[in-house]
Amino acid sequence: MGRNSDLDFSLDGPPNLEHDTVANGLMLAGYRVQANQIHGIAGALLMTRAHDMTGLAFGAFNGISGKQTGLSVGLFNHAAELNGVQIGLLNHVADNPRWLRWLPVVNARF
Repeated sequence: MGRNSDLDFSLDGPPNLEHDTVANGLMLAGYRVQANQIHGIAGALLMTRAHDMTGLAFGAFNGISGKQTGLSVGLFNHAAELNGVQIGLLNHVADNPRWLRWLPVVNARF
């Protein structure tokens, strides 16, 4: 299993955690929060990226390549699989039915 990070905070540089890292708790960055798994609150001015995310993600772009469980708030939100809510200008959930994959303002799946 990868390294664990309980708290990561940065205003000038990214918590750019290693690919196999599990990030738990509060992660804040000026640029990017990135980890294999995020459990908790992750926020950055530019982007939050993870394979799986449970909790809250906020930033201009939130990209979850696996399963997102919880809430993401940003200009553009993407999740391959969603159990929760996305709020943003444009929201994408790859495993939604075709007509529900791309939605403005809110996208949800439970």
